[in-house]
Amino acid sequence: YTPQAFTKEFSSLPLDFEPGVKFNYSNSGYFLLGVIIEKVTGKPYATVLSENILKPAQLTDTGYDLFSPILPKRAAGYEKQAGKSEINLKRHTGIICTNQYSRHKR
Repeated sequence: YTPQAFTKEFSSLPLDFEPGVKFNYSNSGYFLLGVIIEKVTGKPYATVLSENILKPAQLTDTGYDLFSPILPKRAAGYEKQAGKSEINLKRHTGIICTNQYSRHKR
C-alpha cells in the first residue's frame, strides 16, 4: 500500500465499535497515525520520532529500522517477495530497534 491508498481504503471501513467504548490495538490505526504525523509536521515519521522521543530520552542506540537486511532467525513481520524484503504496513507500526545499552540507560 501507498499511504494514500491505505488511508482511502482504511477510512472507508466501518468502525468496530463506538469511540470511547472500548480499546483494541490496531496496527492499521498506528499506520494512519503515522501518516497524520507526517502530514501535520511535514517531516518523515522517523525524524519526528527521533527529534521528539528518542533524542530527548537519550536513547542513542535506538532507532527506526526499515532498511536493514533480513537477519537470520529474526521475528516475523516481513517476508520475501520476488527476492525483495516486503514489510507489511512498512511504516509507523513499531519498526523500532534498540539494544540493552539504550534500554538500561535510565
